[in-house]
Amino acid sequence: MRTGIGVAAIVTGSGMALLVVVRMRRHLRGVLPTLLLAACGALVGAGALLVQEAPGVGDWAIAPAVLAVLTPVHARLVAGPAGARG
Repeated sequence: MRTGIGVAAIVTGSGMALLVVVRMRRHLRGVLPTLLLAACGALVGAGALLVQEAPGVGDWAIAPAVLAVLTPVHARLVAGPAGARG
């Protein structure tokens, strides 16, 4: 049961991050795209922990937080700056 929920969380978080980067990032203003990408990263991190047999408390404290920080950074490096251009 946990494995299915974990895989669903990984797929959902990845799909939402892709949607934010490809479609919504240029149209949303301010800090909202960064917050959405951070939430997607945290969801992927939590899903990865749900797939594992017995993650520890430290894993739950570190993995979602690290991915919440690194996902917006990665999107910025790959897709360029956010915000409307014109």
